[in-house]
Amino acid sequence: MLADRRRVLGEDHPDTLTTRGTLAWLTELRGRYADAEQQYRALLADRERILGASHPDTLIARQDVARMLGLQRRYADAERLSREVLADRHRLLGDDHPDTLTSRATLARLAARQGRRAEAEELYRRVIADRTRVLGASHPDTAAVRTELAQLTGGLIQPV
Repeated sequence: MLADRRRVLGEDHPDTLTTRGTLAWLTELRGRYADAEQQYRALLADRERILGASHPDTLIARQDVARMLGLQRRYADAERLSREVLADRHRLLGDDHPDTLTSRATLARLAARQGRRAEAEELYRRVIADRTRVLGASHPDTAAVRTELAQLTGGLIQPV
């Protein structure tokens, strides 16, 4: 499918880029995080070149790279990149945008994985409050962060 999109639409077409992102995600689901990171990084470079550094799809690609770093336990790098994405989302999308809230949840998750429990708990609680206000208490994203907080406070999330 990717070869067909490249041939018919071209390397820089949005659908070609989306297909590359899907293939990176499938690589991630297979647990091949280093390979997925390389794919996400290549996609990020192209999205920055084509769309610019501030485009929402570019920010998603940067967050994907950060997620791969975290899954490989490269927490300092993951946190640095996630903070950059959060700052850009805050500036471009505002505090209440769902993507900005997702970036904040990512930072809570990274703090928990690094054993910074009090910080993680505070971040989770603030994200829950804001997601409840913006998305509603029953929204799946709100529920997911509530579950992560419960896992943290229940001792199920341990530093790795």
